Amino acid sequence: MSLTQEKLLELEAEYKKFQDNLKNTTHQETKDAMNFLEKYAGNKAFQIFALMKMDRDANQAHTQNLASEIWDLKDQISELLGRGNEVIQERDELQAYVKEHCPEFKSQLKWVYSIPEEPDSPPNYFPAESKEIAYRAKARFKKMFEREFAESPEIAEMIIRQMDVTIWHGTDEEFEELKKESFYDEAWFKEPMYQCKNIEQMEKVFKYDEIVHCYNGDQELITDDYEEAKRFYWVA
Repeated sequence: MSLTQEKLLELEAEYKKFQDNLKNTTHQETKDAMNFLEKYAGNKAFQIFALMKMDRDANQAHTQNLASEIWDLKDQISELLGRGNEVIQERDELQAYVKEHCPEFKSQLKWVYSIPEEPDSPPNYFPAESKEIAYRAKARFKKMFEREFAESPEIAEMIIRQMDVTIWHGTDEEFEELKKESFYDEAWFKEPMYQCKNIEQMEKVFKYDEIVHCYNGDQELITDDYEEAKRFYWVA
């Protein structure tokens, strides 16, 4: 900060106001401090310095205490959030159990297969026609991941652990919107899980023992028969 004549006049006015406040203060701690300083330290400049130093130290201690309290509160919030998640999970499990075992609810249940895009992201939900269909879809994907990551089983295991089948807790309208994107029913198990456009891709995808959509020019073939695919690509 550059000091100018105008700034100096402002500081002098503030200093005069500060001195007047010290003389007229009703704050007992400040009055006691001033009486002590005038008794044992006659230097006015030192008195002001001492007051400022005491105030700064008090503010610093207060700030440190606030920081400590904030950290304590953050820990408490994290603990409450963890307990909240546990309560939500218990609630969902209880609701699922009650609904699944009460005839008046069972026919109204909606089921989804779920899996997150990333390990730490919320799951994506894929509606299924029934609980049995959802578990069969999960088993189909489990088999696919195990074969695709046969050389890295730890990756397959990590993905499989995040796969789940749950009761849908959203609205009927939201469920219907999800169905527009994908829907697991009996017909889905006859749909291809892979595609290939040449012999090299064919050799790879048919190792997964799944239905494959083959393309060859303007011709197409959907099959799970490797020999049929070889004939489609004119492979002896």
